[in-house]
Amino acid sequence: MFSNADNLRLIADRYLRLAEQTTDTQERVKFLDYASVFMELAERRASESHEDQDISESTRSGDTASREE
Repeated sequence: MFSNADNLRLIADRYLRLAEQTTDTQERVKFLDYASVFMELAERRASESHEDQDISESTRSGDTASREE
């Protein structure tokens, strides 16, 4: 199963391919802008996901430490 960040990267990749294929300059710029936005969203989502994992892991290790006391 793909994560949200992976899905956003796929969308960005699709826009990059569209930008490469078009001969219209305005369309190319539009597609490149869309690709840029989706890549930025993907990176944000990936970093949020890593932060969530870090919090989850620290919570679990904190629970383990309190049980050991």
